[in-house]
Amino acid sequence: MYACHNNKGSVGILNACKKLGFKFVRCSYSVVNGETWETDKDCIYYNTGSNSPYKMPVYGYGMDKSFEEIKSAIDNAVAKSQTICLFTHTLAETTEGISMSKTIFRQVVEYVKSLKDAGSVDVLNAREYYDKYNSADGEKRKYNRATAGI
Repeated sequence: MYACHNNKGSVGILNACKKLGFKFVRCSYSVVNGETWETDKDCIYYNTGSNSPYKMPVYGYGMDKSFEEIKSAIDNAVAKSQTICLFTHTLAETTEGISMSKTIFRQVVEYVKSLKDAGSVDVLNAREYYDKYNSADGEKRKYNRATAGI
């Protein structure tokens, strides 16, 4: 998985990631003929509104949200059987900048765990997510990883 700086991808980055075997690239848009979305009339936006395992919609949620707001976004995704990728940049005692407060982070993790324990959601890392929707390739990759050291 590759995460683009500031969610800005490009055709070159996507091609390089594909060539290197990356399965997921997290970015909101790709520039084609410019440096930013403001200067590139051919910019490609990925917020398609679809929610397939191959192209997740982008739903940015700032670190300044309360637990109740984050819980609401999670509940909405669960109700619509959508994929949601939860992450934060850093943790701090209080929410500021790109940091989420440790208290809110704990609340989110505990809430997601309660949904998982109830069987309402799957909680997967990127590899597990890929393998779920690409089982034949996933099994081949697992085999290759297991036998690589032999």
